[in-house]
Amino acid sequence: MMMYKKNKNLGFSLIEMLVSIALFAIVVTTSVGTLLVLVDANAKSQSIQIAINNLSFAVDVMTRQLRTGTDFYCDVNQTSIISGSSLKSGINNCSNGGEAIAFTDTRTGQRISFSLAHPNGTTIQRRIDGMSSNAWLDMTGSNITITNLDFVVTGTDPSDDVQPTVTIFIEATVGDSTGLGSQFEIQTSVTQRKLDI
Repeated sequence: MMMYKKNKNLGFSLIEMLVSIALFAIVVTTSVGTLLVLVDANAKSQSIQIAINNLSFAVDVMTRQLRTGTDFYCDVNQTSIISGSSLKSGINNCSNGGEAIAFTDTRTGQRISFSLAHPNGTTIQRRIDGMSSNAWLDMTGSNITITNLDFVVTGTDPSDDVQPTVTIFIEATVGDSTGLGSQFEIQTSVTQRKLDI
């Protein structure tokens, strides 16, 4: 009978070790790359959600105040909606659309205006006459770029039986300036509702 002696020097060869390390490096690199893509997508998603929430809040404020407003005056832009040091009064339909609207808030009696910032605006701004500075204040943040804002106003003539209606068109971009942002459009219509207070 022949006896085999156990060789204690057996192990992995250098080539086997190099192949296994190369496979491990490929798996780790792929995994880390996928993880980085997921982290980046999550960050972009959160940024878009914050911007959408910001715009949603601005649209909600506009529609709530327009709904209880009277004497709607629509005009081409922010500078033309001002007469002297205050917002224009009276009524003005704007069936082709304008970037600015002024109206009287029935609860406070103040003239309020919403407009695309002027000139070369990228934000929606609000002005309330009678406030200390009469300044235009931004309603949307820097994380969203408003590319177009139009107010279409119809039915402001008190002699007709048409209910005043304001339709708001907003085009915006969320994201970076390299063209990787998300573009979207929003449209909403607001009908005047008189409150008996």
